[in-house]
Amino acid sequence: MCRMILKHSLSIFRFFAVLLLVSSATLTAPEALAADCGGTRAEIVVKVEAGHSVDEILAAYPVERAGPLLESHRLFLLRATDPRYCGTNQWSDKLADTLKHHPAVNYAESDLRTDLSDGRFHAWPDGDPDDAGTDPLTWTSQPAVTQLRLGDAHKISRGAGAVVAVLDTGVEATHPALAGRLLPGYDYVDDDSTPQEMTNGVDDDADGAIDESYGHGTFVSGTVALVAPEAKIIPMRVLDSDGRGNAPVVAEAIDDAVASGADVINMAFGSPLKPLNNRLRDAIKRARQHGVVVVASAGNEGGQEESYPAAMVECIAVGAETADRQGWASFSNRGSWVDVTAPGTAIVGPFPGGRYARWNGTSVAAPLVSGQAALIVTAHPTLDAGKVTAAITKTATMVKPPSADKMYEINVPRSLTTTG
Repeated sequence: MCRMILKHSLSIFRFFAVLLLVSSATLTAPEALAADCGGTRAEIVVKVEAGHSVDEILAAYPVERAGPLLESHRLFLLRATDPRYCGTNQWSDKLADTLKHHPAVNYAESDLRTDLSDGRFHAWPDGDPDDAGTDPLTWTSQPAVTQLRLGDAHKISRGAGAVVAVLDTGVEATHPALAGRLLPGYDYVDDDSTPQEMTNGVDDDADGAIDESYGHGTFVSGTVALVAPEAKIIPMRVLDSDGRGNAPVVAEAIDDAVASGADVINMAFGSPLKPLNNRLRDAIKRARQHGVVVVASAGNEGGQEESYPAAMVECIAVGAETADRQGWASFSNRGSWVDVTAPGTAIVGPFPGGRYARWNGTSVAAPLVSGQAALIVTAHPTLDAGKVTAAITKTATMVKPPSADKMYEINVPRSLTTTG
């Protein structure tokens, strides 16, 4: 019998940090308030209804374009043009509520950023990833392969026919580890059809590190492929090389993943905001309603505050274990809302330049679970998303590590044959 070990926890999480930038807008504002805002004006995200133009909205309200967002999906970032209107949440929400009534508006919300990291060591918790050379055996023969008993698991399922959408920083499509495993994806950062990992040499998030998340998406995609080598991966670049993204844009990617036939969606980013952004929250709910298993990293802050979207009931929240599998990794967020933990330290994965790297993080643990979901989907294609999730989170046996943390292990053959 084969076993894939994944573990469940009772603590609270910390995930690849996700910063939020909430701007706001107003239609009317007191002069005293305007004097305090230092010239900052509200910004909102608007999706234009099909058959209409953003120019209709610009003509009807005191707003202007604030920069590119995702015009291919009729998504625009707008800013109040009246300098009296300060960028506070209250006034931003009021402006959004007003614009919602225009026939050209599909939806309007306050701008909300979601960042993979709010600092260098959140993208890579222990610093930059260690180089692991170019030998693929370093990847396919790493300790996690034995720990998860992937050889035995692959006798039952290799993920053939399953599709996993990886929402991340893009992918190096020419990497040998991903050859033949990628489906066409999209770049939601640059709004084009090439979701390639990219650097810009700029410290966009002003944290003292340049392009600190570069390679993250390639690594995550390769980790999915390690567990489910015959699954197909849709690379969706929703985060830039500093790990920054926009929640409504991510929502569009989730909808596209569902429309493209994804069975599993992997997300390695989060935010402490609840209920997060309405558009993103609703997109995740729609994905589950369409039978998609949604997996999200719990975060790397080492704390106990819930992270979203991982903490949503529609998601499988994944924390990270230590290399000896005896407890939580020190950087992993933890809590009863975290559904499972998986190996998350000293994991080897593909890295841009045709190389491999060694890395720690809950973003490493999550794609192991996404890969497991792909194995289950292939073995039992009639199971709905709820039953696949239950196979991962409920068919567990308690293990008693030498610490106060409680963790669980999942028996893969049992999961793969679960029918209810």
